Amino acid sequence: NLAMHKIGPSFAAGNTTFLKPSPQCYFSSNLLVEICHAAGMPSEALQMCLPDLPLIKDVVSGPDVQVINFTGGVAAANSIGNLSGFKKLLFELGGNDPLIVMDDANINTAAKCVIAHRFSCSGQRCTAAKRVFVHKDVYDTFKEVLVTETQKLKNRRSPQR
Repeated sequence: NLAMHKIGPSFAAGNTTFLKPSPQCYFSSNLLVEICHAAGMPSEALQMCLPDLPLIKDVVSGPDVQVINFTGGVAAANSIGNLSGFKKLLFELGGNDPLIVMDDANINTAAKCVIAHRFSCSGQRCTAAKRVFVHKDVYDTFKEVLVTETQKLKNRRSPQR
């Protein structure tokens, strides 16, 4: 889980972590925080915040905040950087990750991999492939399988609590 890659080291170093998830990931992030608290992590060590964008300045510019570790988009990172003052900043702003399908690939597995990369977490995983290159000899077959498998996807809403 991407969030745990941030929360774990922060907790191990004795820091307080404010998890500000994407609005699309609210329910799973809230469940993760509840699990961490149930496992013994103090609520003071891990808190989830969902401030409106105008209020984010209060969060990032606070005098008690010494380091900001942010994974997300360039526009949000620029805003955080401009508002945070002189703090340590670590930004992970996605990548340009290719997924390459060669002519000897298992086409079904490759198509399912592409779907998992692009549709899990609403496609907002920084580790997900952003570009897909398919060998010309298997392109038509790959496209057909990809479309067929994508059409099988269901919109599953998170359960309301």
